[in-house]
Amino acid sequence: MCQSVAESYAGKSIFITGCTGFLGKVLLEKILYSCSDVKKIYILLRGKRGLTVQERLKSMLELPVFSRLNRENAKFIDKIEPIVGDVSQEGLGISPEDKVTLINEVSYVFHSAASVKFVAPLHDLLNINVKGTERVLSLCKCMKKLEVLVHVSTAYSNTHSAFIEEKVYPSPIPLSEVDQLIKEQPDEEKTKIIIGDELNTYTFSKKMVEALLAEKHGHVSVIIIRPAIVTASLSEPIPGWIDNWNGPTGLIGSIGKGILRVIRGNGRNLMDLIPVDYVVNLTIVAATKKILPQSVNVYACATSTEKPLTLRNLLNLISTSSKRNKFNELPFPGVYLTTSKLFLVFLSAILQTSPLSLADAFLWMTGKEPKYRKHLRSIVKVRDAIEIFTINSWKFSTMNNYCLFSSLSPSDQKTFPFSPSLINWSEYIPIYFDGMIKYLFKKDPVSSA
Repeated sequence: MCQSVAESYAGKSIFITGCTGFLGKVLLEKILYSCSDVKKIYILLRGKRGLTVQERLKSMLELPVFSRLNRENAKFIDKIEPIVGDVSQEGLGISPEDKVTLINEVSYVFHSAASVKFVAPLHDLLNINVKGTERVLSLCKCMKKLEVLVHVSTAYSNTHSAFIEEKVYPSPIPLSEVDQLIKEQPDEEKTKIIIGDELNTYTFSKKMVEALLAEKHGHVSVIIIRPAIVTASLSEPIPGWIDNWNGPTGLIGSIGKGILRVIRGNGRNLMDLIPVDYVVNLTIVAATKKILPQSVNVYACATSTEKPLTLRNLLNLISTSSKRNKFNELPFPGVYLTTSKLFLVFLSAILQTSPLSLADAFLWMTGKEPKYRKHLRSIVKVRDAIEIFTINSWKFSTMNNYCLFSSLSPSDQKTFPFSPSLINWSEYIPIYFDGMIKYLFKKDPVSSA
C-alpha cells in the first residue's frame, strides 16, 4: 500500500527558503499542521530592522496564518529551527556549523525565496533569483539524505506562445553571462535589449532559473512548481488570508473603493488567479512523488485551462463584493476597459482624475486631508506594471497537475486539494475580497450568507 503524503514526511527534516514571504508562511503552516510527524523544519532567515532571527520568527508565528496551530498544537514551534542566512550572499551566508547540520539532516528542500518585483534592476534579480537558486542547488548537492529539491517558479516564466507546456524551455541568454551582468549592472536601455520579448526582468530571471536547474542539477532530483497569479487562500489555514498588496490585490481594493475606473485590457482575456493554499498543497504533494535523479519535473498550478476566469467576470464579482460590503467611498464603482493607450489616457482624465480632484476638493473644504489623487497616482503605477496580464491572455497546460491529483487517495485529495477544477469563482472571489478587507484593511467584512 502506498504511503500517504503525511507519512512521506514522518521522521524527516525539511529546509525552506522564503518562509517570511506570503507563500512561504502558508507552506510552513500547512506542513506543520497536516504533516505533524515531520522531524524538523529548518528555515532560512536574516536579521531585519534590528531584529534577530529568533525575534523575527516569534513575530511571524503570532500572525493569523498560524492561529490554528497556536490553538491546536502549541508545541509546533519546537520543530522550527531558524538558520541565519541570505540567498543573495555566497554560500547563502550560512555558518559552517549550520551547513553541517543541513547536510546531515535534510531530506526535502523547498526553495521559494525570490525577489518578485517586476521592475527591479536586472542585476539584482539575477543575483537573488538566479544565483540564489544556484547557491541553494550547490548546498543540495552536498546533502546526504536529500530526496528532492522543489523550486517555486512562476507560470509566466515562459510566455513566448499562447499555450505553455509543463516542461523547461531554453534560457533566453547563455547562463555563463549571469556573473558578468551582475557585475556590469546594465542600465535600463541595455536591460531592454537583453530581455528582449520577455515580459519584465522578473519573468526573465525566473526563466533563467528554470534553465539553470535543468542544466546544472546533476544527481539532485528537481521539481519546478509554476503558480500563476497567487492570491488569497481559499480555505486554509483560514479563508481569505492574505498579507500583501502584490499582484491584483491593490487593483481590486482600488476598484472596490471606486478610485480606479479605467484599465487597459480585454474583458475576454483570462485572469489566471490561483489561491495560495492550492499552490502550497501541490508543492507539498509533488515533493513526495519519487522521480529519477536525472529528471526535472514541472507542475503548473494555474486555472486558465481547467477553470477559466475572464477579466470581465472578475470585475463583475469584485463589483458585487464591493456593493455587498458597502466598501466604495465614491459612488458607482466600476471599470471601463479599453485596449487603446490613447483612450486609456482620455478616459482616465474624465472618469478618474476629474472626479477624484472634486472629491479631494470636498475633503479639503470640510477640513480633511485630500487623499484620492495621491492614492490614484500610486495605484496607476501598479496598474501599468501589471498591464501585461490584462492586455494578454495565456493558457497553461496542467496535465501533470491533473495526473498527480488523480493519483492521490481520496483522503489525501481532501487534505491537500490543488486541482484547479475544484475552484468555484463565484464562491472564491467574495472570499478573496472579504479577506482583503479583514487582513489588509483591518475591518470586518459583511457576511455573504
